[in-house]
Order: sequence, then C-alpha cells, then structure tokens
Amino acid sequence: MHRKVELGDRFVESWGGLDRLPETIEAFARLMLRAKRYPESAPTEPGSNMRIMRTRAPGSGRMMHLFYGIDEETLALIWVEYFDELED
Repeated sequence: MHRKVELGDRFVESWGGLDRLPETIEAFARLMLRAKRYPESAPTEPGSNMRIMRTRAPGSGRMMHLFYGIDEETLALIWVEYFDELED
C-alpha cells in the first residue's frame, strides 16, 4: 500500500535538533524506509494510536526512535530522537 508522508510541526522541530552526521542520516533513512515499507510492524503504544520504530541494534552509532501514526492513506511522522537505553 502506498501512503503519503506527512511531516508534523513537532517532527520538523525534533529533526532540526539532531546533528547531521552521516550516522544520523543513515539511521533515519533506515527507520524511514522500514516505517514506509512495514508501517504495521511496530506495535502501537498503550492507550494511543502512535507507533515507535526503533533502530535495530546498538553499536554502529546512536540508536534512534521514530514516532509515527498511520491510517489508510497517510504515514504521519510525529517525532524522531536519539535513544540511549542506559539513560535513566
């Protein structure tokens, strides 16, 4: 199924706060590709329609989360961030 991609204001704000290192661009590209191809593969968050796609394995740079929502026609990007599972 082909869905159009919408960039919400909060997504643009979060993306603007990330660095532009090659690892960041590559991690985001992988997340975006997976979210576009397999949007239903990430479970919804309890009490929400929001989904979180995560980079798969740490070690090749910082892990990232991509928060998004889907409906029949749209993949709505909500937020993107670095994730450190060792942080409190």
